[in-house]
Formats: sequence, C-alpha cells, structure tokens
Amino acid sequence: TLPQKDKLFRSSLGGGVTKSTDWEPLGPVDDLGNFGPELSLGAALRSGIPYDEGIAILKFTHSGAQGPDWQPAGNEPEHRRLYHKFLKFVRDAQKDLDDRGFISSIDGVFWHTGENDTYFGHYAQSNAKWNQELLEGLRKDLGINSLPVFITEQHKNSPWVNSEKVNRGLREMASQVPHVHVISSDGLAHERKHFGTLGTVQLGQKMAEAFFQSADLISSRSESSEPELPFGPEYPNLDSLATGKWWTKRSKGQNPPLSMDVPRDQTIAFALYTID
Repeated sequence: TLPQKDKLFRSSLGGGVTKSTDWEPLGPVDDLGNFGPELSLGAALRSGIPYDEGIAILKFTHSGAQGPDWQPAGNEPEHRRLYHKFLKFVRDAQKDLDDRGFISSIDGVFWHTGENDTYFGHYAQSNAKWNQELLEGLRKDLGINSLPVFITEQHKNSPWVNSEKVNRGLREMASQVPHVHVISSDGLAHERKHFGTLGTVQLGQKMAEAFFQSADLISSRSESSEPELPFGPEYPNLDSLATGKWWTKRSKGQNPPLSMDVPRDQTIAFALYTID
C-alpha cells in the first residue's frame, strides 16, 4: 500500500509503544497497526470531500484494553488510564495544526468495538454504558456537544461468545443517544478470528459511507462556525477574512489572513469597503 500523500496522519499505537513524531502521509505503520481500516476510510473520504479541504486522521490504540480502561473517571491503575492519554493526543494534534496556520475541526470519532469485553458476561453487559460514558466525556472535554461518533460492530462470525450481546447493547444505546451511529458488520469478509485484509478494507469503506450519510457533519461544524455571510446576504462578495474572529473561520480557498503580530513601530494598512 502506497502512502496517501493528500491526507495527514498521526498515530499512537499499543499504548504509545509506537508513536508518530510528526505528521506523515496516511499509510501502514507496523505490526502494531496491522488492523488498518483508516487506509480505506481515508481514501473514501477523499473521494467525497473537496480537495480544498484537507483531511487529517488520528489513530490511537491500546492492545488488550477493556471498557474500564477508557473511562473518563480513570479508576484503573495509572498505566491503564487511556481516556486522558487519548484526549491529550487529540488536543495536541489539533493544536499543532492550528499552530501551523490550519483551521481545523473535529468532525467525527470512529470507534471499533474490541473483542476483549466479549469474554466476560459483566463486561459484555456494560460495554454500551462504558462507550456512552466515553463519548459523553469526549463531547464535554472537546466542547462539541453534537460530535458524531461512529461505532463498528463485532462480526457475527467472530468466535467471541458474547459478540451479539455487545452489538445489541450498542444498537440500543445509539437509539437513545443523539449523533451515535452503529456500523453493521454484516456482509463484510471475515477470517477465523478477525476481519483479515479484505474485511478491514470493507470496514473502512463502510465507515466512510456512514460518515457521508450522516447529517451530523453540518451540525457539529455549526457549533464553532461563524456565519457564512457576516455582512448579510445582500453583500455576498465582501471579503470577510479580516473581520470579526477571522482566526476561527474555515478556509474556503482564500489567501490566508495577514499576520497581525507586528512590531509596535510598524503599521498595518486596512482597506475600507464602501458602497454607493
């Protein structure tokens, strides 16, 4: 698989055993990242998102983790408290994009349900509740109340005894919690224990389909977006790059705003628009 140079990628795998030092093209990582639906997800997203809008994908994993490890309350031993490590990973990545002059937004979280919670009846029963606490914590801490969350099911042909109980709980939770979408694994290729190469590619494609079918993208962006026409619809052609909170506006292909950080003994010229 060749690197996808039109998509930025950053990863933390195996609890930080392998971690990106900077942004890189989306591509395979190593053995810890051999389950990689983000590759086909990224390719499918690119086909449906205009090229003047960039795509950045973050991947955070911890092999062997279970539901309690991801709880915002963090009542597990320190090395198993994954929620705050995940949150910091997301925040640091977005801050880095902002520091480089990009205007970024978090438009979705894709979560694959691991098999570890299917081993024990209590864990299987609690999986949906734990997922809900995780996503509600993310929405609160990231300040995006309608952050879309896409959760993929365990495959019906997987050997884990409580897979259907976990899947059923997730579907019930999604029916009650807004902006949560459970992605069915029906029809995906599956090997003896896991999805395998073909199934993983298909899973990433289904993730992208769910993303595009959801209307949540618009609502999540609207929470932090400025009106498209700050001067009103009667003046659609006025340049608004340097008006209001221009640093929060999403780029639509315009030239970037001028740097406002200049010495006090220098001046910045402003243009004044007038109409007849």
